[in-house]
Amino acid sequence: MSGFQKFSLVLLSIATAGVFLLVGWLTFGDEISSTFAESASDPATTSDENTIWAVGDSLMVGAQGDLEAESPGIVIDAEVGRRIDQGIDVLSAMLQKGEPDVLVVALGTNNGVTADQLDEVMDLASGVNKVVFVNVTVPRPWERPTNVAISSAVGDYPNAELVDWNSASRDDSGLFRSDGVHLSQQGTQLWVALIMSEATR
Repeated sequence: MSGFQKFSLVLLSIATAGVFLLVGWLTFGDEISSTFAESASDPATTSDENTIWAVGDSLMVGAQGDLEAESPGIVIDAEVGRRIDQGIDVLSAMLQKGEPDVLVVALGTNNGVTADQLDEVMDLASGVNKVVFVNVTVPRPWERPTNVAISSAVGDYPNAELVDWNSASRDDSGLFRSDGVHLSQQGTQLWVALIMSEATR
C-alpha cells in the first residue's frame, strides 16, 4: 500500500469516527431535552405538594371552581344527587388507577350514610395517607345519624379526619340558599376553606 493510500485511509477513519461521535452527541442531547420536557410537564415530578382527589355530590359540584382555584391540581368527581353507594362505586373505579395523598369525601346530603358504608370507603382507601370526611347540614331526618356515623369513623381510623361543616354552619343561615342545603357564595367560600385547610394540613 502506498503512502498516499495509507494517508487516505487514516483520514477516512478519522472522519468516520467524527460522524459517529457527532451522531451520538446529538442523540444524547435529544434524550436529555426529552427527559427535561417530560419532567416539566409531569406535576408528579415537579411539585412537592400532596395530590388531592375529591368525591362529592351537588355541594361539591357548586364548589368545584373554588376548589380548583385553591388547589389547581385537584381531581374532582362530583355529581348532583349522588348517594354514598354511588360514590363508593366511583371511588372504587378511581382507586383502581392509583392513589392520592389526600382523599376528600363529601357525601351524605342525599339519604345519609351508614357506618358500614363508611367502612367500605376506608377499606378502599386503606393506602391513602389522609381521608377527609365532610359532615352534613341538611334539614332531613338523616342529618344526625349521618354525622354520628362520620364522627365515629374518623375516631376509628387513624388516617381519617373530619371537616365539621355542621358545627361551622349551624348558626349562619346566610351560608345557604332558600332550601337550607345548597350553598350561597358565602357558604361555598367557607365550605371550601374548611376542606382545604384540613386537606393541606
